[in-house]
Amino acid sequence: MDEGLVFAWFIAVALGVSAAISRVKKSAFTDYKIRSLQGKAAAQVFGVLGALVFGVGLLMYSGLLARTEYIVGVSALTYAAFSQYSPVNGALSFLTVAYKTEFAIDDWIKISNEAGEIKGKVKDFSLKGVRLKTFDMSEAIVSCDELLHSVVENLTPSDIFRWETPVSISKMVPVKNIENTVNAVLSQHSLESN
Repeated sequence: MDEGLVFAWFIAVALGVSAAISRVKKSAFTDYKIRSLQGKAAAQVFGVLGALVFGVGLLMYSGLLARTEYIVGVSALTYAAFSQYSPVNGALSFLTVAYKTEFAIDDWIKISNEAGEIKGKVKDFSLKGVRLKTFDMSEAIVSCDELLHSVVENLTPSDIFRWETPVSISKMVPVKNIENTVNAVLSQHSLESN
């Protein structure tokens, strides 16, 4: 096997992957809500697909795909790579979520599906899923596959902003009294609470 040819094939695949990623990143910055999620998704997905293309090309060049049992083996590995729990399937789910998402980091969102709903502030968005910080200060990770089958509502509209305000209260005060006090202060300043 000629090492120079294998290296040239690697460079060709790497250049193709780099060109695909840069093209997606250029189009990703047209929508401020998505920010760099599309570029991040493209880097991960095109990286995985580039490794697959390089591997298949290397197997073809080395002659391992000339026998039927090797073709069946590679087909089985490819099928396993696209199974429900594989990294490739996770990467493709991530890419789909990144392209259809209407939220950004630091937005408050509500995710609803058959299992229930969760509300929280988006802290991170990665191949694993969306990391949320809920109102009770706990963290949860919702997988990209679960996001694809859920209703995601952005609770941070573009004309309203949120800020954290510390309020010192006693545990003895009923929650309804606190809510009434906060709403009274907000109404004095022509603001509303959600």
